[in-house]
Order: sequence, then structure tokens, then C-alpha cells
Amino acid sequence: MPNQQEAPLCFTCGTKMRPAGSCFVCEGCGSTQSMLQFVELTREMMKPSYVGDINFLLPQLSKSAELITMEWLDYMFDYGTRLFVALDNDKIVGTVLLAAPMVIFVGQKDWIEDVVVDQSYRRRGIATALMEMAHKVSRERGAKSVNLTSNPDRGGARQMYGDMGYELRDTGVFRLMLLPK
Repeated sequence: MPNQQEAPLCFTCGTKMRPAGSCFVCEGCGSTQSMLQFVELTREMMKPSYVGDINFLLPQLSKSAELITMEWLDYMFDYGTRLFVALDNDKIVGTVLLAAPMVIFVGQKDWIEDVVVDQSYRRRGIATALMEMAHKVSRERGAKSVNLTSNPDRGGARQMYGDMGYELRDTGVFRLMLLPK
């Protein structure tokens, strides 16, 4: 499980940065950037600022996403959902949810949901690192497979999933809306 990301490209000039203590420094222009931390957040670790960070990310995932509350996160944790995040100076900049296991006749299937990285942090391996954390938990709890859905217009994400070994299945996903919008 990664603790820190590899040296990123500088926001200012695009030069690859180098580690320097608790941050990265750009040898091209001298700017600095904090190192990211990759952690699984538990109910006990949650705080109001994290709820705000997640709510900032949700519209980048879906235009129809509704804001969440601490109570909703508690509900998710009650059902066994696991939350993996990338933190930059204690601010959530990326998330992956590993939903509660689905145990059915043919074995256990896990589902990954809500893979989102802030636009200004994309293409640095953050989502991949978070997905790998979720895969590790799925393996440990005996899942036969990990599934996810991805909108066809999310080309970058779909490319990442393919690069990670996910295969596009020839199945249809049906949805019955039970609650009015």
C-alpha cells in the first residue's frame, strides 16, 4: 500500500519534482508541493472538513450527485463500505469506495464505486493507487472478482481500468429507481 506518490510534475513549469523532506521541490522553478498520503478512512477518522472535501469532489464525478452528510457516511460505514482517500495537507483530493461485499450463489463479488480525483490532481497515478488499496482488501476478504461501472464519456478512467486488467463485460446493467428525485 503506497504511503506517498512518486515525484509529480510541477504545477508551474511541468518539470519533474524531487522529494525534499515532507514535500517535493521543482529544480526548474523552485516551487514546492506537498506529498500525498494514501489512507483508508474509518468512521473514527472522519471529520466535517472531510465531508466538505468529498462534497467538492462529487460534482466532478457526476452532475447529479447529491451532497453527503456525516450521517450518510456513518450509514455507509454501518453497511461495510470502505473509503480510500488521497490526502494533500489533510485535504481529500481523491476517493475510491469499496462497497460492502455481495455474497451470492457463485461466490463473493466486490464493487468499486465513486472513483474520483480532483481535476487539478489527475494523471498522477492517484486513482490507480487508491484502486490498488481496494483490490488488496478485496483479495483479503476472499472476493472472486471486483466490478465497477464507468460512463462511456469518461475516457481517461476507462483507459486506466483497462490498464489495470479490468475487462469490459458484454452485459447490461438495469436500474429501477425506487425513490423519486
